[in-house]
Amino acid sequence: MDLNKYLEYVNWNQTGLDHPVVDFKTLSALHNRHILTFPFENFDVFLTGETSLQHDKLFDKMVNQKRGGWCFELNGLLYSILKQIGFKVRPLMARNRLAPGKPRTHQILLVECENQIYLVDAGFGGTCIQKPHRLENQYIQNHGGLDFKLILQKPEITFSGIQEPDNWLLQILKNDEWSNLYEFTLEQFEYEDFIIGNHFHTTSQLSPFTAQRLVIKVHPETRWILINKSVREYVVENKNEVINREYIIQSAEELRAELEKNANIIISQKQSEVLFNEEPPKSVLQYI
Repeated sequence: MDLNKYLEYVNWNQTGLDHPVVDFKTLSALHNRHILTFPFENFDVFLTGETSLQHDKLFDKMVNQKRGGWCFELNGLLYSILKQIGFKVRPLMARNRLAPGKPRTHQILLVECENQIYLVDAGFGGTCIQKPHRLENQYIQNHGGLDFKLILQKPEITFSGIQEPDNWLLQILKNDEWSNLYEFTLEQFEYEDFIIGNHFHTTSQLSPFTAQRLVIKVHPETRWILINKSVREYVVENKNEVINREYIIQSAEELRAELEKNANIIISQKQSEVLFNEEPPKSVLQYI
């Protein structure tokens, strides 16, 4: 994996830092540059029906082909970059808590740096953290004008004294109330665990990602979201996201241009026609 090519692509020179080293300044800058460069998107579900988690293929897709991905891809590439620099990283699985009844199919990262552990996540499709968030109970941190908080939930003792692992819950402040985003434990997962979750999202009609074409691109001042042909742009006002503008994409040509301009995604004319013309399934069970 070509680290220098990655750094050039994410505009590392804009950070004001020298070559990456194992320290918090590097970790924070990499997290932020990764989010500002790579969009969350699920186009391969409709273009190829396949998504690979092999590190060299992730690099080729996202850097060489100028595409994005979802959590397994976005955090998978970031994991490889952090490991190459020398960071101690543990990939974990989280459970989306935006609604009840969801399995653990969201990948996140824990990174140990300067005697502190941080939550690092560049792949949450909803409103996301934009820099490392300290793994500390009740710790509130502002990301892009929005407040986030981690809560440590101690489990009850069950099964004759067997204690379940501690559970961490990430929340966001919306309209002066804390709302759940996702929860996770610190238990270690194997590479194959992520392959299963990735395959589910790629192929299952129980996954929302097989039901709609989705792009979410974070910018320094806005968040740009495409769902099929509908676009919304959000800005932050008084620690809340509000709609700044919304519009409908009218043609495959417009879709291709909008993706390049607003999402840093480069696709061919043929690909844009497939994405624009394919209608989502009429009925999909929204399980996750």
